[in-house]
Amino acid sequence: MSPNNRNTPNDKVLLGKSLSKLEKIFTDLGSNTQPFEIWIEDLLDSPFWVNKNSDLTTIKDICISVAKEQDFMFSATTEPKYHNRNHFKDVCCSMTELLQAQNDILPPLDGLSPWQISDHDSLILLLCAICHDFGHDGTTNKYPFELEKKSIGLVQEHLESTSLNLFERKEIINTIEPIILATDPKYLPTLLDKFNSEKNIVHSDCVSMLMVEADLLASALPKKGEILGQRLSEE
Repeated sequence: MSPNNRNTPNDKVLLGKSLSKLEKIFTDLGSNTQPFEIWIEDLLDSPFWVNKNSDLTTIKDICISVAKEQDFMFSATTEPKYHNRNHFKDVCCSMTELLQAQNDILPPLDGLSPWQISDHDSLILLLCAICHDFGHDGTTNKYPFELEKKSIGLVQEHLESTSLNLFERKEIINTIEPIILATDPKYLPTLLDKFNSEKNIVHSDCVSMLMVEADLLASALPKKGEILGQRLSEE
């Protein structure tokens, strides 16, 4: 092993990877100039995602088409400094890293742990990562969930242009809505209270927490986080 591949004594491990390796993953991602649609196609062909399947057979196609729609929307306007396609890629990458770590830590699906994530859950979470800031204009919420509801509305409009029937469209929206709403920063204390209380944790809260963690993971890294913090302040 070359010296450059060795972890330094202070190189912490996060999600099964050294902190320096995670930093490199996100640094390289920041220089990726692929259209979001193509990037999502490549992600879905990666080892973690390629064999994941869902009862909703078109879910991967929906992920790609929503990414394509975001490429189209941003082609006609200036992207926000922070809430742009680079952020979307960061969150999708973060979600992949989190779900891979879940797979390594948790036993096979047995229905006993609310943290266990099925293939369908994983693909729904990826869809949420792709579209949680759909149509974001760089502003902040004037009232609770304002921008999050706008994103959900845009997804709903997009789904109406697909081959999905009414039942399938409603099922997707009803599933992704609470997950995307949980990304409103002002909702975080409420979500954390659920985990800090003595009540039983339910699966839907775990899924929402994974989405929130994916939304924030890149910003929590020392080097990448400093860059993102500057972009957010500029926005």
